[in-house]
Order: sequence, then structure tokens, then C-alpha cells
Amino acid sequence: MKLVEVDGDAEAELIETITWYEERQEGVGRRFALSVAAKVKALPIIKLRPLRGYGDCDAMFVNVGGPWPYRIIVVERGSFIRVVAFAHDRREPGYWLPRASR
Repeated sequence: MKLVEVDGDAEAELIETITWYEERQEGVGRRFALSVAAKVKALPIIKLRPLRGYGDCDAMFVNVGGPWPYRIIVVERGSFIRVVAFAHDRREPGYWLPRASR
């Protein structure tokens, strides 16, 4: 089974998003965090969707437990999967591309 590694910038944007949701309504940030955690945990065992036009990046939606408009963007590198972004689905497409080559 492949190991999962989270890019530091991706982790920072995840914390920012959790905080944003929680500030708007108590408990929503926690639900979002749990949804993301469930998806990240499943990364090594599920089939990911390739992102057309974005090289070797794959993605999955974060839609467990809520209507979250976010994708987890990953690249597979040998024995591990690197999470490069927790990206809002309609904001700044591809902003995370430089992270994919790290």
C-alpha cells in the first residue's frame, strides 16, 4: 500500500478552509475536516480521476458529509501519493501546478 504525504502548502490551505467554515457556523469546519480525513485515508485504495490538461495529477472530490466544492489534488510518485492541494473547485484552476513538480 502506498504512503500518503501532504505538501506543506496544501496543509496550510486545508487549515485555512477548516477555519473559514468553522467561523461561519460552529461544527461545519469539523465536518469538513472529517470529510477530508476520510478521503485522504482512502487515497491508497481507490481509483483516482486524472485531471485532463494537468500532467500526471489526479483528483477526487471531497463530498462526504456535505456539499463541499473541493478536490484533493494528488500526484503519485513511486511508493507514495503526494497531496499537492485541497483546492476549491471553482477558484484559480491550476494554481497548485508548481507544487506537483516538487
